[in-house]
Amino acid sequence: MTLLNQTIGRVLTDVQQAPVPSHIGTGKAPEPSGTAQDAARAPGNLKNDPVTLDTYGLNLFADPALEAMVRACREFERRFRAGAAPCWLALLGTSDTGKTHVAERIWRRLAPRCGWSDVTYSRAKIFWPALIGELRDGESRAFYRDLMRWPLLLLDDIGSERDNSGFAAEQLYTLLGCRARRWTILTSNRTLNQIAALDVRVANRFIRDGNLLCEVKTIGYSTRIK
Repeated sequence: MTLLNQTIGRVLTDVQQAPVPSHIGTGKAPEPSGTAQDAARAPGNLKNDPVTLDTYGLNLFADPALEAMVRACREFERRFRAGAAPCWLALLGTSDTGKTHVAERIWRRLAPRCGWSDVTYSRAKIFWPALIGELRDGESRAFYRDLMRWPLLLLDDIGSERDNSGFAAEQLYTLLGCRARRWTILTSNRTLNQIAALDVRVANRFIRDGNLLCEVKTIGYSTRIK
């Protein structure tokens, strides 16, 4: 296996940590948040928990696009640790390059540091196409509204759903509009231009208010190893 394949393989290796609870796409009702327990997990002193490039599963760099993605992730976490104004991190572009993987690493590291006492439902990574399916069926409306005030949100795979009616784009715009200046992580297999074609209002929000945007333009892992 080449150094390049070793690098990509590290990005896509699952993290051996306890799973984050989620009802989206499982057919199970969302659970109320344990507010007392979550309130005790307010942001604390992170100085003894250093951020390194290996934090996100990449300690060898053979691809500039992957290096840029990890550096954007590190900057997002650096701002969080420094108590900076909340921002968004958007990882866009080529599929099968580890965007969701590194986003989940940030989520698992930072979610326990947030105060969750003001939310109703258990924190979770949100798979956007599944949530949109539930919203179309008239389900999960209260959960959707709860996401608007979460202190940290990971919204995975936006823009991949079929949306001939524009319903999904409108729901995404409304949700993100309510999350201005809140810590938010987004992943998509679409480029910024492709997202703009779906809804230019959403694309514009990715590049304002000090938000971080990284377009990953490289070959997917599965293609490289064939």
